[in-house]
Amino acid sequence: MDDTTEGIMWLEFSDKFSKKCFYVVACYLPPADTCRPVDADVYFQTLLNQIYSYQHKGKIFICGDMNARVGSNSDYIEGVDLVKPRNVIDHVENHHGDVFVNFLSDVNFGMLNGQYKDNEFTCISTNGKSVVDYICVPYEDMEFISDFKIVSMSKISNDITYIPDSLPDHSLLYCDFKLSVDLRSNLQHAPISNTRIKYNFGLVPNDFLLNEEIQVKLIENYIEISNDVQNAYDEFQDLVKCEINNKLPTCNNAAGRDKRRKMCYKPYWNENLSAQWKSVCKSEKKWLRFTGPNCTKRKLKEEYCIERKTFDRLNRKFKRQFQRQERQKLEDKLNEINQRDFWKSIGNLGIANNRKRCIPLAVVDEDGNEATEKNVVLNKWKNDFQTLFHHNGNSDSDLDESTFITEVDVSPLNEPISREEVLQAVLRAKLRKAAGIDDIPAEVLKNDTAVNLLFQIISGCFNIGRVPTQWTSGIINPILKQGTDDERQPLNYRGITLISVPCKIYCNILNHRLSTWLEKNNVLCDEQNGFRRGRSCEEHIHSLYSVLNDLFTSGCIGSVLKPYAQYNLHKTGGQGGGFVLHSQYSHPVVGSVLKPYAQYNLQ
Repeated sequence: MDDTTEGIMWLEFSDKFSKKCFYVVACYLPPADTCRPVDADVYFQTLLNQIYSYQHKGKIFICGDMNARVGSNSDYIEGVDLVKPRNVIDHVENHHGDVFVNFLSDVNFGMLNGQYKDNEFTCISTNGKSVVDYICVPYEDMEFISDFKIVSMSKISNDITYIPDSLPDHSLLYCDFKLSVDLRSNLQHAPISNTRIKYNFGLVPNDFLLNEEIQVKLIENYIEISNDVQNAYDEFQDLVKCEINNKLPTCNNAAGRDKRRKMCYKPYWNENLSAQWKSVCKSEKKWLRFTGPNCTKRKLKEEYCIERKTFDRLNRKFKRQFQRQERQKLEDKLNEINQRDFWKSIGNLGIANNRKRCIPLAVVDEDGNEATEKNVVLNKWKNDFQTLFHHNGNSDSDLDESTFITEVDVSPLNEPISREEVLQAVLRAKLRKAAGIDDIPAEVLKNDTAVNLLFQIISGCFNIGRVPTQWTSGIINPILKQGTDDERQPLNYRGITLISVPCKIYCNILNHRLSTWLEKNNVLCDEQNGFRRGRSCEEHIHSLYSVLNDLFTSGCIGSVLKPYAQYNLHKTGGQGGGFVLHSQYSHPVVGSVLKPYAQYNLQ
């Protein structure tokens, strides 16, 4: 709003609906011994005039680095202004501090530093520590400040797992304040947010879905009386979402970075740097929190300075080593005959490579031209993915019922689904997996009430022969195939479909029932050995040996392996065909199984 004076910037923040606003004055006053000194009296007089000009427009917050050490001086007139005394931790004073205190008394502003529990030094360096950064508000607005904190740069660096080449000496100051607005007007005109809330499903409370008896009975009535699976599942989905919103904590998106590897943005970060950084933080805390004799405090400060200098030296050392290795790699690629890898490595340099990659809003049409219109891009993706699942309507899908074996007892497959089957399927469901279109994860289904509701819905689907529409829809997440260059082609992506978790549980029940029935009645032959639960690699080898042995005794093995043996003989010039086959099947068990049959066909 106003930056005419060097070192003073006025910022306006307004609500687009209620038209209420407040002003933040960002200030910087250079030290008195700097190469470009500023007259502190003229500086604060200019700021005083600006406050008088803008104070009628809204609340004002003054913040910044004043380089003013006020010591124990009061920022109010004692006996006149009703202001709580500050808790002073920096007792040093300078000229900037004296002028700053007089300025605050003239404009009836008070410092938040020392008024709250979190009272720390705002400038910490190897030269010492001091309080030179402030947030100031009018006396009458202090009651609207709910919290005030001072956070050092080392703590912020640890929280975001990133260490820059040089850390600022000044800490971060922030406060929470209350500003009254008209909520009714905000609700009428507020835009709908598309931000997806992420919940912590690892903290599902014990009382989840325990107090919703009315909706539980409603779901049961839909199934038992109306045979309406769709409405029953809609009620179940609304019930689970309501419980998630009310009882589950949300996740902090800023903490979603990789915490297991310290300082993931530095490629040269290692265990030595991590250990030394922990020592720096530990020595800094000891120095700042020590309240004993000054001689001991000076010794702690010296230890902190030594640890910090050691870390800076190690950081520069490993950074130089990493840069030297990267330069050597580029030189080696440059000297190669094929310089494609060199230019590809050059293209991967820079901060743009660290940005999150996304699918481009562009496709290549039939003429080879790039199209960026939204409707064209979406239709291209839709049509290409539809061809992957295109069903040939001209094919004869009718089955010849005369070939059916009607003597087989399939009644166990058609028995009503029991609650125990639903419970076991819920327990088998994998945790921490993406939910489908209904946003119901497996974590919220692992309690008795959810199992009972799922039992009602799943048994109803099985008996009626219909499923909810949410189970017939999925979210396709395209993942670029490895080795693909053109990201604009939809078919260069592998579509991973996310389906409903309750639908997975229903399918798991049917699959488990069918697999158990097939194993129990010996319907599957030995050749159908793959992907069968409870069979190890040795059992697969044994089944393969049995099948080949049966073919060998029946005289059919020649038609299986002889063409491959002749091909390998031709490839090696007629020498050592058995060795070629044996080297192909180099596994000791597999080789011992196939080698005799290969040698038999070579004779």
